Amino acid sequence: MIHLLLPSRGRPENVRRLFRSLLQTTRNGAWRMVVALDADDPTREEYPRDPQIVYLVADRMLLSEYWNVCYRHAAETAGPDDVFMHAGDDITFRTIDWDQIVTA
Repeated sequence: MIHLLLPSRGRPENVRRLFRSLLQTTRNGAWRMVVALDADDPTREEYPRDPQIVYLVADRMLLSEYWNVCYRHAAETAGPDDVFMHAGDDITFRTIDWDQIVTA
């Protein structure tokens, strides 16, 4: 399983674009996005909903603290061979089957 750790604020369209790129470039769907959002983010309800996306909502904190929140949540269910990736909400994946390359 690949866990994409992703703090975001006010950019649901970016997360939608990233999510679409994941669907188009991964082979077996063995990934999930762990997205941290601010409780006061006015766009929070506009973010895409899918079983492969987990949202964590918290009071505003430093970016480094959000990475830790995402990691701790993902680590609760992670296996010994799982991969953790820090991701910005402004990226997209282009390489087909990149998930197979990362987990090989």
